[in-house]
Amino acid sequence: MKKTALLGVMLFVLLFITGCANTPTTSASSSSYQSSDFNPNKEARIRIFGQNGKPTIMQSGIDCEKGFHGDEINVGGTLGDAFGSLLALAKNLSLGMPQTQATLAISEQDGILSKAIYKEFAIPANKPVNIRSAFIGLTTILETGTYRATYYEGDCTSDTISFIPQAGKDYEVISLYKNRACKAILVFEVNEINNLVQLTHIPTSEAVMCK
Repeated sequence: MKKTALLGVMLFVLLFITGCANTPTTSASSSSYQSSDFNPNKEARIRIFGQNGKPTIMQSGIDCEKGFHGDEINVGGTLGDAFGSLLALAKNLSLGMPQTQATLAISEQDGILSKAIYKEFAIPANKPVNIRSAFIGLTTILETGTYRATYYEGDCTSDTISFIPQAGKDYEVISLYKNRACKAILVFEVNEINNLVQLTHIPTSEAVMCK
């Protein structure tokens, strides 16, 4: 069995190596995201998971009155994240949020050429946040002496959900997949009380779309 994705991987690595000198640093991996930058009076923290082939995309700080569609952050789908996840070199980025079962068992989500990671960000409070996830399928070719079959894994994109974070609070976003399909996105508020971490499901709404 051969995977045509392997050829794409080799080309991807070559392109990355030859072009990395001119590739700008993405906000998702920027060193500007540090715990000292978090202002609990004006911001919330959010943790997003992603990996090569399964990115999660967030738009934060949406302000339709000012015509601002939000800052977009992609975890798992940027050039740097995808390359790091591909070679199992990607690192998690923490702003000091409490650990949860999802972070402690994150390695269980690893796939072939796809290391799972999480990143935490400080985002504006009281402004809508839109989040969506995707699954990018591979193409597999099975060959024998007289037989050739091609199997295509379908791509999918989840519905975009929205919620309004509150100042000083922590949130964790979980994207669910079933049978290689995008099912749903769940948002939890993360609290640590007496050294015990508690997760509270946060209701979400349809995506906020500015006219």
